[in-house]
Amino acid sequence: MPDYETYLSPFSWRYASLGMRRLWSETNKRRLWRSIWVELAEVQAEFGLLHVDQVADLRAHAEQVDINRALEIEAEIQHDLMAELKAFAEQCPLGGGALHLGATSTDIEDNADALRVRQSLDLILENLRSLLLLFAERIEAWVETPLIAFTHLQPAEPSTLGYRLAQYAQDLLSDWDDLRRARRHLRGKGFKGAVGSGASYAELIGAQNLAEFETRLSTRLSLPFFPVTTQTYPRKQDYQVISALAGLGATLHKFAFDLRLLQSGEYARQVEVCHLRAGARGGLRRVLQRGHGFGLRGVPFQRAAERDLRRACERLAQQIAPAQYADQQCGVAGAARHHAQGVEALGEKPEHAHLALRQPADREATRMQH
Repeated sequence: MPDYETYLSPFSWRYASLGMRRLWSETNKRRLWRSIWVELAEVQAEFGLLHVDQVADLRAHAEQVDINRALEIEAEIQHDLMAELKAFAEQCPLGGGALHLGATSTDIEDNADALRVRQSLDLILENLRSLLLLFAERIEAWVETPLIAFTHLQPAEPSTLGYRLAQYAQDLLSDWDDLRRARRHLRGKGFKGAVGSGASYAELIGAQNLAEFETRLSTRLSLPFFPVTTQTYPRKQDYQVISALAGLGATLHKFAFDLRLLQSGEYARQVEVCHLRAGARGGLRRVLQRGHGFGLRGVPFQRAAERDLRRACERLAQQIAPAQYADQQCGVAGAARHHAQGVEALGEKPEHAHLALRQPADREATRMQH
C-alpha cells in the first residue's frame, strides 16, 4: 500500500531526511492546500461571502485528508488539485460548495509551494547551524594540530588541521547567509486569479477591497505576497532558492571529496591520530560515511574539478612510473587498434579509433582541449 506520509522518489531513502520527506509528502501537500482553502474562506466570510457555519464546517474537516478518494476523482478529471477540492467538498455538507470562490489553481498551489519551501529552508538552516557549531568546536580543538598542506597532490608547506577545517566552515557560513537571504525574501503568489489581475475576486468583493483582501490573507498565512504576478509567482524565486542550495551542495561535496584525499597516504595517518571521524559525529558522520555529499555534486565546476584531478593523477603516474604507464597505454592502444580492425572487417567506419591510436601525450592534449 502506498505511503502518502513521506515523499517518494528513487533518491528519497539515500539523500533525504525523514523530516524533509514528510514536508514534501502527498499528505502534507494536501493539508497545506486545505489550510489555504480554509483561510481563504475565513477572509471571504469577513467580506460577507460565506456564513460562519460554513467556515466552521470547512475547518472541522480540514485534517481529514483522504488521498485514495482524491485519486479516484483524479483518475476521472485528470487534475490533482481539483480532485482534492472535490474530495474535501464531499466531506463538508455545509461549506463544501463555497470552497475555492474566485480562485485559480495556482492561488492555492503556488502559495502552498512557497510555504513548503520555507519549511524546508528552516529545516536545512537548523541542521546547517548544528554543523557550523560542530566545525567551530573542531577548529578550536585542532587549531594547533600540524599537518603538511598539499598542492597539486604534493606536499607543500606546513599548516594546521584547524586552519584546513576553517576553510570549509567559511564556505558553509557563506552558504548560511545565502540560504537565510533566500528564506527572508521568499514570497507567495497571493490571490490574484487566473492572470494576476485579481478580476475574479474584484467581482466578488469589489476592486476597492482587493488590497485589504490580500493583506488579511497574507497575515493569516504569515506569508508576504509578490505585488505583481501572472498566473504563477515569478519563477525567478525558484532559481534563487536553487542557487543557494547548489552552493551548499558544492561546499559539502568539496569537503567530502577532500576528506577522501585526507584518508590516503600521510594525511590518513595524521587524521587517524586526530580522530577526525570521531569528531564528525551525528549527522555529519552519516553524511561522510554514506557519501551523501557526493549526491549533491550536480554543479558543472565540481565535475570539472574531478576531471582535472583524474588528469593530474595520470600525469603523476607517468612521472613516477613512466615504464609502467607506457606499458599500460600501449595495452590500451593495442586493444583499440584490435577493435578498429574488427570494425573495419565488418565494413563499418571506426569513428573514434584514431583517438585511441594517438600517443599518450597527444591524447592528453586532446582531453585538455575539451
